[in-house]
Parts: sequence; structure tokens; C-alpha cells
Amino acid sequence: MEAPAVMPSDPVARASLTRELAALDRARLALSNGDARGALAELEAHDRSFPRGRLALEAEVLRIDALAKTGRASEARQHAQAFVRLHPNSVLATRVRAHLD
Repeated sequence: MEAPAVMPSDPVARASLTRELAALDRARLALSNGDARGALAELEAHDRSFPRGRLALEAEVLRIDALAKTGRASEARQHAQAFVRLHPNSVLATRVRAHLD
């Protein structure tokens, strides 16, 4: 996961980032337990709670993985294409490109 370089010094921002990270951890855990649909539900909840989240790129990569694992390969590919187009130099782009092969 691409973690922020520095935790925010503002306690409110730090608490928000901690909650956002916990939301993504729940999605990641669901995905690692074979529950891709549960991961997608967690990611939808993340999007509602953190519409401009600092970890939005990681959330999108998890979404692409979960879509692929639910058999929605075409949708995963569309998300992957958009990700690579918008973030070609992200450290996560290599992982996303695997969905384009």
C-alpha cells in the first residue's frame, strides 16, 4: 500500500487518516479472505465516508482487484485503463497494468 510520507500533524487530520486506513484494511481483509463482494461493499462505504480520501488511489486498486475476482473483468479493465491514464507514474500503476494484459 502506498502510505502517506508523513502523518498529518493536525490531530483531526491524523484521526481521519487512521479511520480511512482502517476502512481500507477491512476491504483488504475481505478480499484476502476470498470475499470480493464484501470488499466491494467496504470500498463503497469508504467512498461515502471519504469522498476525497488521501488513500483514494489504494482504494481504486483494491476495487480493480475485487472487480476482477467477482468475474467483472470488463469493468475491472475499464477501471484499470482509467487509473493508468490518470496516474501513469504511480507506484501502483504496475500492479494495475496486470489487469490490462
